[in-house]
Amino acid sequence: MSSPSIARFAARAALLRLVPGVVLATSLGLFSAVVAADGPLTIEAAQRLAVARSRQLSAQDMAVAASREMAVAAGQLPDPVLKLGIDNLPASGPDQFNVTRDFMTMRRIGVMQEITRSDKRHWRTERYARAAEKSVAEKAATLATIQRDTALAWLDRYYAEEMAAVIAEQATQARFEMQAAEGAYRGGRGNQAEIFVARGALDRW
Repeated sequence: MSSPSIARFAARAALLRLVPGVVLATSLGLFSAVVAADGPLTIEAAQRLAVARSRQLSAQDMAVAASREMAVAAGQLPDPVLKLGIDNLPASGPDQFNVTRDFMTMRRIGVMQEITRSDKRHWRTERYARAAEKSVAEKAATLATIQRDTALAWLDRYYAEEMAAVIAEQATQARFEMQAAEGAYRGGRGNQAEIFVARGALDRW
């Protein structure tokens, strides 16, 4: 297995050890983008990408905005209500559904305004304001979790690639030692035992 293949395999295995859920999905999406790009990625850039790809953070932003809008609405009086009505409308006979012929038919129109006590509006506003603050705190906790788990994934990938590079270097060294042992044997400066030892070391890779 070549060094890049080892690195990618080890990095993918490391990522799969992350916690399930949104953070894992974000990190896996980030990993796929990085592998496709085959470019260097700093830990800070990885965290920025993970945050940008998080749908949970976007949902919490919307929850904060909704709570703040509800807080504003809760502090205001309800909108006036227009009411229309017809009483004693004939349902049969020659005046059926006629609103002008029967003297008992009455038409009503009016405006209704609900008056909510100021203290009640105040506490409603406070409730939605506290909900907005809670959503802000939850977003901060989610952000910290994404950044932490992305950093762990980046470190796992980094160490996997470094280990793959060491393994590849050692395998190359083993091939050189094998070639040197064979050359020494052909030149009469070595023996078959040295070749067998070198070949055994190479076979382990």
